[in-house]
Parts: sequence; C-alpha cells; structure tokens
Amino acid sequence: VFFCLDKSGCISIKNVCDGKHDCKDGSDECICEGYIQLNCSVLAYKSHCISLEEFCWKLFEKSWIQRLLLKCTSKRNLLDKCKGFRSRALREKTNPINTCLLDNLQSIDNAVANTADHERVGAIISFCENNCSRYYKSKNWGLYCNMLLPYGPHGMRGHSIFCSGQYHSVSIICDGHIDCENEKLDEMNCPDRFYCAENSTEWVSPEKVCDNIKDCSTGLDECTKCDMGYMSSSELLINSKVVLVLTIISCILIILLNGIQGYTCYVTPSATHIGEINRLITLQVHLFDMLMGVYQALLIIATLVIMFKGDYCEFDRDWRASNFCILLGILYTLSSHGSLLSIVHLSVVRAITLLSNNTIYIRRSVILCVSAALLCLNVLNSIIPVIPLPFVQDIFRTEIYLTCPRKNPSFKGNPINFTTLKGIFERVFGRKESDKSTILTDLRSTTSDDEVWQTTDISYYGTSALCLHNVFKSQVSFNFYKITYLAVILLLLLLMSVAYTAIIAKNKLSKKRLRNQDGGRQYHRNNDSTSLTAKASWMICTQLLCWFPFIGAVIYYMCKGDDSPPNIVFEVIFFFVIPINSLLNPLYHSKLYGALVKAIRVLFVCCKSKKPHDENPEIVEMKNQQQ
Repeated sequence: VFFCLDKSGCISIKNVCDGKHDCKDGSDECICEGYIQLNCSVLAYKSHCISLEEFCWKLFEKSWIQRLLLKCTSKRNLLDKCKGFRSRALREKTNPINTCLLDNLQSIDNAVANTADHERVGAIISFCENNCSRYYKSKNWGLYCNMLLPYGPHGMRGHSIFCSGQYHSVSIICDGHIDCENEKLDEMNCPDRFYCAENSTEWVSPEKVCDNIKDCSTGLDECTKCDMGYMSSSELLINSKVVLVLTIISCILIILLNGIQGYTCYVTPSATHIGEINRLITLQVHLFDMLMGVYQALLIIATLVIMFKGDYCEFDRDWRASNFCILLGILYTLSSHGSLLSIVHLSVVRAITLLSNNTIYIRRSVILCVSAALLCLNVLNSIIPVIPLPFVQDIFRTEIYLTCPRKNPSFKGNPINFTTLKGIFERVFGRKESDKSTILTDLRSTTSDDEVWQTTDISYYGTSALCLHNVFKSQVSFNFYKITYLAVILLLLLLMSVAYTAIIAKNKLSKKRLRNQDGGRQYHRNNDSTSLTAKASWMICTQLLCWFPFIGAVIYYMCKGDDSPPNIVFEVIFFFVIPINSLLNPLYHSKLYGALVKAIRVLFVCCKSKKPHDENPEIVEMKNQQQ
C-alpha cells in the first residue's frame, strides 16, 4: 500500500500515478515521474500534481482553464513542451489507415464509382497504397491495404474488412484488441509496436524496448537492438571471435613476457649502485604491466562463464553492477597508470644520474619512498570512484536502477535519473535533499513494501561491459576531475619526454667526444644494436602514441560538448591502444630487443651493400680494376 503523506489513510499501490487524486493531499500523484506541481490558492488544494500529458491537453481547452494553469505554475518552458502535443497525441491514438480512409471518403467513392464490382476491391487497394502512405510509412502497408473490402453491412462501404466470418470496421485494425480470432491479422505488423516474436500478437510499445525491464515473455525487448557497447552484443560480452582470440594471445604474451623479464630482473643483482636502482624501478614496471594481462585473463574468464550461463543481455545490469566488474576496473586503472608512473620515475632517475655524470648519489631509501608515494597516489586514484560517499558518488556514479521496476509506479522504466529522483522528493516532502540514501529511505517510508524503492547502482567502472574507467563523462561535477586528470597525464608524458630527450642528447654528445678523441675506433666498437639512443627514442614514441589518442579524444569531445563519444572510440582506445605499452615495455628491457634491432641492422647493411644484378659484368670488372 501507499501511505498518504497527510496521514489521512492508505491506498493500493496500483492507484498511485493513475491520474486520479486518491489521497486528499494529492501525494499519490506528486510522487510520479513526468508530473508537474501546480501551486496556487484557487485550487482545491494548495499543491496539485498532474501529468505533463494532462497539462498539455487542458491547455487546449477553454481559455479560462489555460489562464488558470499558467497562473498556477512558474515553469513557462512547459508551453514549449506542449507545442505539437495535440497533433502528436491524436496521431498516436488514431489508427493510421482508418484516418486515411476517413479523410478521403469522397475520393474513394469517386475512385470506385465507375468500376465493376469485381474491380472495386483492387481499386480501393490501389487507392490505399498510392494515397495513404503520407499518414504513416510502413513496410507492411500493403498488408493493411489488402485487407480492405468495398462492401459490407451498415453502410461500411469502402471501410470494412472481412475476417473470422464477419465484417468489421477498419477501425479495429491495430486497436489493441484481437477481433479476428482465427487469423489475428488485425493486430499483427502494426506500426509503432515492438513484437515479442515473429508472427506473434504479443507486443510492447517502442519506448519499453531496451529500458532494462523485460516486458515480453520471451525477454526479446531487452535482447534485440539494444546498445551493449561496441565490443559486446546481446549474446556475448566480447562479441567478435577475432577480438576474443587477439585478447587471449595478448593476455598470454603480456603475462609471459613481463613474468619472465620481471623474474630475471629480480634474481639478477647489479654490481653498481645506479644499476641496482634501475633494476628496482624496472621491476615495478613489469609488475604493473603484468596486471594488464591479469585484467585481460579475468575478462576472458567472465566472457566464457556468461556465455555458458546464457545470453549476455540477461546479465548486463547485474554484471556491470557487480563487485567483480569493479575489481576489473581497479586492476586496469592500477596497471595503465602504474606503468606510466614507473616509467616516468625510471626516466627521471636515469636522466639525473647521466647528466650529473654519476656525481649525484641517490639513496635506495629515497627511491623506495618515492615509489611508495606513487603507488599510494595510483591506488587512491583507482578506488576514489567507488568510495561510498554521497558527494563522491554524485560525481562518479554511472546509473541508478530500480531492482523491482514492476512494483514501482513512479518511474516508467530503468535507469532512473537522479535529478528526477531529487525533484520527486522535493515535490513530496517539500524540501531539497542531495543524499541518495536519505532520499530513498524517506521514499521507502511511503509504502509498506521496501522493494518498491530498492535500487542498484552502476559504478564508475560499469559504464562499459569491459569495466573500463570512463573519463569521457560530461556532467558538470565531473569536469574538475577530468581536467585535473588530463593535466597530470600530460605532465607525466612531458617529464618522460624531457628526461629521455636529455638522455639522448647526452649520449650523442658523449659519442661525439669519443669519436674525436680516438678517431672513431672506440666509437664504432661501442655503437652496438642496443644503443641507448634508439631504445629511448622507441620508448618515448610508444608511450606518446598510446596516450595521445586518448588525450586528444577527451579534449575533442569536451570542446564539442557531446555527452559521450561513440562506444567504438571509448572501448577501442582503452582496450586496444593503451595495453600496447604493457606488451612492448618488457621487450625494451630484454635481450629480444637487442637481437631484433641487430637483425634489422644486419638486414639493412646487407641490402645496402648488395650489388645490382642488372649491371654489365665488364663494367663491374673495369670498376674493380680502377679501384
């Protein structure tokens, strides 16, 4: 039951939001989504709530009613919402084909006047197909027209159909009631309907499709044409088999390469102090990069488990609201940002020691303290979005879902808008409140069933089925975090670029001096394939190439003012581009990098020194003699 707020009694929950004021104070209608509150002394009650639809209908009634309604509300923008409402509502409530035939009755009579009886059916059908499409365009329009007959009882000439052994008015087509019991053609393939199965009369209105409430008995309204993201579908969490296979390969390579290189780094101590410091920081890079492989492995496991349980669309909301999805999001954030922080830390330490010619002694304890501080910042950035504080969740929360939407008459479907929820609270209780838990607690007190206002939050990491952090959110309260986040990422990339550029410049200067001192002999002996210049250049390029598309996309959509980018932009950047670093970083610190560069150089030298095949042998011999 619903308890009237003036404590005058209680009513059935079915009578809430039905357009009738069953409570004396009208609170049963003020608790509804899409309702507006009229406040003025001329009303029977000080506060009166009506639906926007009713408000717009009454505006078209007598002028004194219009003046009264406008006097009782200060929301002048409601007039704009009511523009075109009457014609739109009439069009929705009227059978399109019946409207067409009624409006063109005289034209139909003229069309069939000079035709034989056996030709009248074809003449009416032809008129319907050629002239009625302006009322409603449908691929099944021919089906409606083919049901017409030019004769029938009670003056229904030109306006009748024959089914189940009876003549019926054309108005029975798509009127929501099955009149043709045998064929059921009058309620099949109707416009503005979503049918729950092929050749079925079970249907729901289009606004109920993909509203996270299963209205069809088959559940097809939530598993067809619903946007599950670019990577997901109604059947699978990762829809593409190619993407799934590539993810498995990437996961295996990232875990193996970082595991092997990390273990090698761990068990191989360095003979020098600066080498030991480099080893310590490099070990952190491998650890964070391995977490990316763990994230991919857990996501693959979740994909397979959901695939065996059923279609993904059946579990979409529960999956994105689960703690497991939050764990995946935290793992991804820790890995991507931890790897970048460690690489910046490593580049700065290397730059300081190289530029100072090893005169600056950096203690191991200092390195450990800086690493611990960076780790704390990384962990804090990862868990802040899921901290259960009201002001934090107002910034990071993705969506709010009603757990039992069928029991709640106040909202038409899921997800529910938090701003609308606050507006309902203000209308019902007469005060403003921004704490979600307080709002829901007070609203639960209005009913005898706590499940009516039971909700589930989709966290920050539940924006995508891949459980990625969504920095593309455009709400005003999120802009400060977004700008701060981008500034920090840009600063880190700048520090890394400056440090490695300084290392490259110092390395080139040292080689130049060495070449001038011994005539280049020592220079050529030290110019091996694993040169510091090439390695530093590659590390700068890969980091910038992975992070700049993300930064550019965020800035572009911030300037554009869109709510969010297409799913393909969001998911491809986070799922494909940024993890490339986790695959390449262990190669830069392994012997594979040296062997690969050496093979490329040998191949280049061989191609450069190879003699042309098309040169005349005599000319070659003459050149050799001259040499």
